[in-house]
Amino acid sequence: MLWWFGKTNPYVSATVAIDFGIPRDWLARVNEGQEHRITVNALMAGAIGKVLLEFPVANRRIVGTQIFQPPGVGVAMPVSLIGHEGEKRMEVSMMALRGVESLSLRDIARISKKDIAVERTGKMTDAWSDRLTRIIEASPDVVTRRIWNRMAAFNHNPLFADKVWEMAPITTALSNVGSTYDGTPGIWFRGAAVSLPDRLMHVGTLWGLSGVVDEVVAVDGEPTVRPILPVVLVFDHRLLDGYLASQLFRRLTLILRDPSSVFGEDASRIIGDA
Repeated sequence: MLWWFGKTNPYVSATVAIDFGIPRDWLARVNEGQEHRITVNALMAGAIGKVLLEFPVANRRIVGTQIFQPPGVGVAMPVSLIGHEGEKRMEVSMMALRGVESLSLRDIARISKKDIAVERTGKMTDAWSDRLTRIIEASPDVVTRRIWNRMAAFNHNPLFADKVWEMAPITTALSNVGSTYDGTPGIWFRGAAVSLPDRLMHVGTLWGLSGVVDEVVAVDGEPTVRPILPVVLVFDHRLLDGYLASQLFRRLTLILRDPSSVFGEDASRIIGDA
């Protein structure tokens, strides 16, 4: 498959709409009286982490001409800086949930809240990335390109796959690509097509979320208003085929239909222990 796709775009986009009634009610219950509220994004990060743990073939990186199987799951999530202090530096930043398998949803909510607050001040929660970004910002364009090219060569060398994983333990990304439509009358988010750049580092999947919107759907043959969450999965066809992608969606949906069984009644169960 690596040879077959060659240098062509290997990414495929698929979209489903998930009934979010059960997880919405569950979130309302477990968040009652809690300082760090579990958001939809945090719940989905935990659910996606669990899915990738169960389907390790989807939790891989392509490094040069080889496939690297990471020992854990890391989720990168973009953070919008528009309207915050960090906008003076850039419009969007990135936070990373490392070792999702060793976290609970409570941990994810706490870490996400803290890291987002830091990112929006214009700082970066990852010290290595912060230092590198500052060097690049202060360097001439020709120097910047050399830095990126050398980093890309290092990151795509199979000999350094373990070292690159230690520096950036990320295997997937989660973006709320359609959240700006949430609650806007007359707009229903349906999907997205994304071609992931992998010049610096490869990830096998990207998940995109919209806001939860009430829609009329058929339930037992009758039109019913239900809260619907559209979910986009962008996957590297060199790692996954359509059948396996559908299994990821199916397992994700089953987790959301019974979140207590995976995350615990109080959302404090370690995801890798479930």
